[in-house]
Amino acid sequence: MMRLALISSLVLAPAAGAQAALTADAVRAARGESNAAIARRDTLALAAEVAPAYHSVSSRNAHTSGRDGALRQWVQQFAAHPDVRYVRTPATVRLFPAWEMADERGHWTGHWTEPDGRVEIAGSYTAKWRRTDGRWLLEAEIFTPLSCRGSHYCAAPPESSPPAPTPSQRVSVASAPGVPAAGAPAPAPAPAAQNPSPMRESSRPHRRVESRVEAGLHLTLEGVLARPVELFVPEGTRAGAPARLIVHFMGSAGPPMRAVSELGPGYALAVVYLGAGGGIYERAFADTLLFPRLLDAIRDRLAGTAGAPTTFSAVYLSAFSAGYGAVRAIVSNDALSARLAGVLLLDGMHVSYVPERMVLFDGGALDTVGMAPFVRLARRAVNGDVRFIVTHSEIFPGTFASTTETADYLLQAVGVARLPMLQVGPVGMQQTSEATRGRFTLRGFAGNSAPDHLDHLHGIPGFLPLLFQ
Repeated sequence: MMRLALISSLVLAPAAGAQAALTADAVRAARGESNAAIARRDTLALAAEVAPAYHSVSSRNAHTSGRDGALRQWVQQFAAHPDVRYVRTPATVRLFPAWEMADERGHWTGHWTEPDGRVEIAGSYTAKWRRTDGRWLLEAEIFTPLSCRGSHYCAAPPESSPPAPTPSQRVSVASAPGVPAAGAPAPAPAPAAQNPSPMRESSRPHRRVESRVEAGLHLTLEGVLARPVELFVPEGTRAGAPARLIVHFMGSAGPPMRAVSELGPGYALAVVYLGAGGGIYERAFADTLLFPRLLDAIRDRLAGTAGAPTTFSAVYLSAFSAGYGAVRAIVSNDALSARLAGVLLLDGMHVSYVPERMVLFDGGALDTVGMAPFVRLARRAVNGDVRFIVTHSEIFPGTFASTTETADYLLQAVGVARLPMLQVGPVGMQQTSEATRGRFTLRGFAGNSAPDHLDHLHGIPGFLPLLFQ
């Protein structure tokens, strides 16, 4: 039944660019949206309306921490009680405009069916809201029961409040592969474990980009990230003229440099490699000032070099495998996402299962919070506002969601159908499906072995030009 979370409606709280007013009515409207999301079992919207450090105490003293904790709580409730319904009705809303905070107090009701009858419960609640980036988000909620009738549920009082969790017990967004925890920076987590396919096959050629020094300008940028950034400007690019900048995350620099070299003059490439695992990329770029600082540093480095472009006409992101962590962190911020002309994800769009490691076949669901930034980007692409290209293999990691599963989720979210096909792709890949609408394109490829995964990186000379169509 937990698959209900996977197929829930995917409407996010305020659309990109929408600004909620600093008024009590706006807070009441946000509460109304929350009630509506509960009614339609919209786990994505419910998780999107809470702050990353959200905390709640339920009527039975259950403590929920973090955005992913809230997601799990709703997934589990809807799975256990398909007819559950809660309504929170605000009585008073008081604002502290200087800090963009609000206090909401009111009455709540809930009902659902237990094996021995219907439960009807009600009480009072208090909630703290904070306006962040123009959106009202829930920081905390406490629900106190004042009446309960029907079923044995009401007869058994809850236990006393549980002790505070230890650091190892706390639920945080960091439990998802490649998602940073809120708060101060911490050492990057080890790459998420997976169950690699032991299969070997020879049905595809797995051609590789040969190593060579591409003709053009090669530079190194240091001091911005933990590791140096490799810069490349193809031969023939006019000095001082605007160029299209491509920032590529993860993998060896050879394939993306070959791709940009084949595009020809008028482009610039920055290759970022921070290590293995999506977490190290997402943790770094969770700092919303880092990406603009990186762009400024690239521009300054090129501006101080003879024969290089000094301005960028457009900025594009490209990521292979774990590099998706950087992309997700960047597009999670509406202002940064709006600066991008296009995004290319090469077999690298992952989230955790909810509960963790419970695959879809066994009743698990996808972490819809982790998918939300990609859903927003895909919707913008469908509307023609940005170019978004996704490729995926058939590799099944087992411990977190595969790129096939996240691709299916994304297509369902934007309402685009996947069309089966069979044709040869870059480096001899076997394309099996495609979905396109507006400026959004998703391509599926055969293969569940490590060489099939690497095909997506070495195929970038064939994929990158799609960004500019």
